Amino acid sequence: MLTACESDELCDHKVNTPRLVVRFYDPNNLRTPFSVANLTVYGQGNTTPLVSEVSVDSLALPLRLENPTVYILEKKVGTTTSTATLTLTYTPEESFVSKACGIKVIYNTLSATIEDANTSWLKGVNIKNTTVDNEKRAHIHLYH
Repeated sequence: MLTACESDELCDHKVNTPRLVVRFYDPNNLRTPFSVANLTVYGQGNTTPLVSEVSVDSLALPLRLENPTVYILEKKVGTTTSTATLTLTYTPEESFVSKACGIKVIYNTLSATIEDANTSWLKGVNIKNTTVDNEKRAHIHLYH
């Protein structure tokens, strides 16, 4: 007779709820990532930034369980700060991982809009993957 049990203390932390992966591009060169200098990102209604005055060509941002998630992206050039509002909508789906790890959330039917794209420093958005189930590749591309 064989018996087996599952340890409640073993959990691969790579199975956590994934974050949204964003890549930045130049709208005139869609194949090459294009860094944003002095970028600060806030969740709408929060005063503490998720990132502050960084230079990046990609970000990993958490999504809320409640729809929508709204981010304020500020780009500072000299003494001028330009603001863009990114709104993300999706359908969250809970997925049981294991007793040790619990539940993670997968986000389906992702869509994104930029408020006032004609006047924003962000000029466009392209959804590359409508399901946020891992952080291995970008889910959206933002053009600036």
